[in-house]
Amino acid sequence: MGTITSLRLGVDSKIMEDYRNVVKRINENKSTLKKLDQAVALLYKQMERNIWNDKLQAMLDKSLKSKNQYDLDSIALHKQFVEVNKRIECLKDAIVKSELIHPGVKVRIGHSYYKIMQSLMDVKIMKVDDKIITTSFK
Repeated sequence: MGTITSLRLGVDSKIMEDYRNVVKRINENKSTLKKLDQAVALLYKQMERNIWNDKLQAMLDKSLKSKNQYDLDSIALHKQFVEVNKRIECLKDAIVKSELIHPGVKVRIGHSYYKIMQSLMDVKIMKVDDKIITTSFK
């Protein structure tokens, strides 16, 4: 009696978690930058109305410093986003080549499944248009 073999290809769940975390941090960063832009705009309006004092100047300086830091963080997050996307693109179109695959092997590529029903020789397994297909590689 044989054992069931399962083969999973595609994007690793750790990489997808990294992707979701980067996207979440980018969205949080955008939200914070929007609030800082609003605060800076409000402080500049106060300055135009000649309602100005040392406290407002300190708030403006602090807001501008925070905005600059969030701008730098945005650049770093964008770089992380690009790197994670590169890793996803490399793994997205996974292909398996094998000289022999026995019946009963279950193949998963992304969210698509395929169960090998008969022995396959010199076969290439890949995902095309959300379907797993097998072709000969010789």
